[in-house]
Amino acid sequence: MNLQEHIRKVLREELNESTTGLDEFLNSVTNRYPETIDYIDKIKSFIEESGCKKIEVTRFKHAALGLALHNGVLLNQNIFFQSLPNFLFILFHEIAHQYQYKKYGDEKMYEFYLGEIGVREAAILMKKLETVADEFATRKVREFVRMGLISQPNTPGLALYNNVSLSYFENFISQIKNEILRKGYNNFDQVAELFYNMIKMNENNGNVIKETITDKKVICDNCGWSWDISDGGDDLYICHKCGNDNEPTVGMMFESKSNKYDKFITYCKRFLDLKDIPEIIYNNTSKFEKEHKSFGLYDQLKDQIIVSTHKRNVGDIMRTIAHELVHYQQKTLHRKGKSSAGSKHENEANAVAGEIVRKYRQKHPEIFS
Repeated sequence: MNLQEHIRKVLREELNESTTGLDEFLNSVTNRYPETIDYIDKIKSFIEESGCKKIEVTRFKHAALGLALHNGVLLNQNIFFQSLPNFLFILFHEIAHQYQYKKYGDEKMYEFYLGEIGVREAAILMKKLETVADEFATRKVREFVRMGLISQPNTPGLALYNNVSLSYFENFISQIKNEILRKGYNNFDQVAELFYNMIKMNENNGNVIKETITDKKVICDNCGWSWDISDGGDDLYICHKCGNDNEPTVGMMFESKSNKYDKFITYCKRFLDLKDIPEIIYNNTSKFEKEHKSFGLYDQLKDQIIVSTHKRNVGDIMRTIAHELVHYQQKTLHRKGKSSAGSKHENEANAVAGEIVRKYRQKHPEIFS
């Protein structure tokens, strides 16, 4: 640690501005990503200098991967299933919001929910803040790449919110404002508690990361029983001692209803032998189908899958997810070819997606009833 960093640390300690839970979080980071040990202090300084008061990792009710509030950052434990560049991007994105709280103040940041501005204006401002956080996180990841600390991400851009529709933010803000009005909330702490309770699984989970899966073992979240992955059989994640389902969820999804597809995506990941899953966005408007003449697409440049959910049943949506994941697999295997109707790549995606959905339906018939 150089003199300047030492002075900053002393000042933070004197002002009692340390980040609660930070050391425990960083230990989990180095355990999951051992290559970060050499530069973990850089990550620590970046978090501390944001003014972040607390950092907690826990199980989420929804598929979001992070939540930034005026009193700290809450992270979904599933971020530890991400590749290192993606993990850092998610972390840097949420910490970018802490810098925004520091710059603009709590009142400005909660204006979306407690202020007098209209929903449309609030949605525009919120999307701008999210986009800026994306840009900030992207620059930070690129900085680490330039320093040789991490490898180049698979995609040129990691942005999450640039293509999210304004209507998504409008719907989200309207729902939160209605809930705040119903509960009679009028201050930052109450709104933060509302978000906290909406997203965190339950109070019994605490802020301790339970290492559900290692390279060779699955460890039950519920009872602690462990078994070798090689002995797991068809129901790899089901604990044979207490019956708990320890299956991880993957993907970055923006609509709360999308988490119903998480287990199916995990099933596709195993079926296709994929190391990572690209970002998946669910579009619930008719505009997407009209523009693209399709129910889904895989954008190789953005490493992003978009799936139309507008007036479609679960089975059809799952088939589209599987179809686009096959295209993603084709890319990871460096198999070049056209994805137009009747092409070899497209026919393969249709056939494999159909097989995946049929086999998943046999295992989970209740989903399709």
